[in-house]
Amino acid sequence: LYFALRATAILLFLSMACICPPFLAAARQQWSPLGKRRWWPVHILSQAGHFLFVSILVLSYFLLPAYANKGMSSVPDNFVALMTLPVYAAVMMSYQQDFLTSVVYIAAFAVMIAVLAEIPATQTNGYPSEGITFLGYSMIFALKAYIGERSFRDQFKARHAINDCKVHIEGILETLMPERVIDELQRMPPGASAPSHQYYRATLVQSDLIGFTSMASLKPPEWVVQAVCDLFGEFDELAEEYGIYKVETVGDAYIAGQAELPLTEENYPPSVVQFGLKMVQVTKRWSMAAEESIGVRVGLHSGQCIGGIVGMDMQRYHLFGKLIHELQLLESTAPENGLQVSHACKAAVEQAWNVDRGIGSPPRGLDRSPPRPRNGFECHGFEFLERPEMQLTTSKGEIHQYSEVGGKTYTVHAVVGNGLDLELPRQRSG
Repeated sequence: LYFALRATAILLFLSMACICPPFLAAARQQWSPLGKRRWWPVHILSQAGHFLFVSILVLSYFLLPAYANKGMSSVPDNFVALMTLPVYAAVMMSYQQDFLTSVVYIAAFAVMIAVLAEIPATQTNGYPSEGITFLGYSMIFALKAYIGERSFRDQFKARHAINDCKVHIEGILETLMPERVIDELQRMPPGASAPSHQYYRATLVQSDLIGFTSMASLKPPEWVVQAVCDLFGEFDELAEEYGIYKVETVGDAYIAGQAELPLTEENYPPSVVQFGLKMVQVTKRWSMAAEESIGVRVGLHSGQCIGGIVGMDMQRYHLFGKLIHELQLLESTAPENGLQVSHACKAAVEQAWNVDRGIGSPPRGLDRSPPRPRNGFECHGFEFLERPEMQLTTSKGEIHQYSEVGGKTYTVHAVVGNGLDLELPRQRSG
């Protein structure tokens, strides 16, 4: 009868070793997302059940009847130990207890041994060192749990540090090149050449601050740097709002735009014009707040260009081509606190408007649907005004012909009441 009970206890223990870990894992997966209040009752119930079976096995070993060691059918002590202790060790190791639970087990076994030592009926069992043996095993499991938890904590800290570093690096990369280009680089095999892209329908904007150079010569370096950070920081927020990629800044010049993938997700020329209008508005507001006489010129152009990664150590994604040179010329000859767009840019915007009205089909690389109105303004809240001058003139007096930028150019006038009003001439020529 005794050995039948012992065999039953061992079978129950083996069952617990197989059932408890999957049960706990399934319970944690099901209840943990709902909060610790849902998870802890399941955890405590499972631990209590496991401790109950542990106690049964330990007691079956401690309370070996006296008659089991006498007579012809007696069983040697070492055989009983070999039958019990490995099973106990296997079950305890398979259960993957935490350190606190292991300490509770040690305390419970110590109390159990102290109680049994005071019971006269247990003093004839013939095993004076059983309690110390089980306590020693339990301490080994507690030490194992402590080392495991410390290792898990170190691994968690290492993974957290790696993730933070990865996020920081990705944040830096996103300031140097478009997100889709970063994804392309990550998929490329080691040693592959840097990717390059041909853009057929790019719309770019370039701004330059008026009076900033002379003002900077009279201000402390800290003030100048902070001023540029404040103003360009607002430009960056506008670029993110309008889905525009910031190409680069050169001194107090700011270059950005949209094109086909992988440069930007959206390619909607009216958004670039709206962005340019907001740049002028933000600069005027910043100038008034700083009590400085600072203006801005903005030029916009549409056409083909090439994009690629330049540099070996300090890599950046740059745009190249005739479009960039003509964009600089449009910016340098733009009116103060105004926008000048090329004929190609005007045509691209009008084509996008026609697609919005259902007239014609969008060309390849142009979004089929316009983005939703931003800040409550209508997407078509501006108009083009042809420049009446016979030629283009820079702020330094340099003369340029319209043919250098692909034909006649236009200033942009915001429709009154849309929040983007600019003080631009309303005269039309031709």
